[in-house]
Formats: sequence, structure tokens, C-alpha cells
Amino acid sequence: MYNLDNHIKYVKKLIEDDIIDGVETYYSSYTNEQTALLETFCQENKLFMSAGSDCHGDRKKDKRIGIGYGNLNISEDIIKDWI
Repeated sequence: MYNLDNHIKYVKKLIEDDIIDGVETYYSSYTNEQTALLETFCQENKLFMSAGSDCHGDRKKDKRIGIGYGNLNISEDIIKDWI
């Protein structure tokens, strides 16, 4: 989660400096708008998309991978391009 005024500008700099090849696109505290923005950004910049299910041990009731707080339900389809 980026606590920046312009996180896209920050991510672009990381890409330019060859530091990252993907972005955590799905996260339990992201709004639908933030997720959509990151999906589009990743697709346009050929970046891998990943997800944080926010699973930190016993604090999370639903232990399934890909299921997080709120309505976070991550499809395995997001990693199909990783292979």
C-alpha cells in the first residue's frame, strides 16, 4: 500500500530503475477504483499482478489462500502470465 500523493509516479520510477516487474494489484484495503487503476496500469506496462490476501496467522478467520478481509477473493487467473 502506497501512502504517497502519486503512487503511479513512484511505481513508474521503480520500473525505470529496473527494480520491479510486478505490482500488488489486489489488497484487502484497496478500493475497487484503486484495483481497477492498478490492473490497467499493469496491463499497459506488461507488469505481473500479484495479490495480498493479508493472511497473518491466527488473526485471520478464513485461512484459505486468496481470500482476504472485506470482499477480497483473488482468482488464480492473475498468475497465469507468470508461467
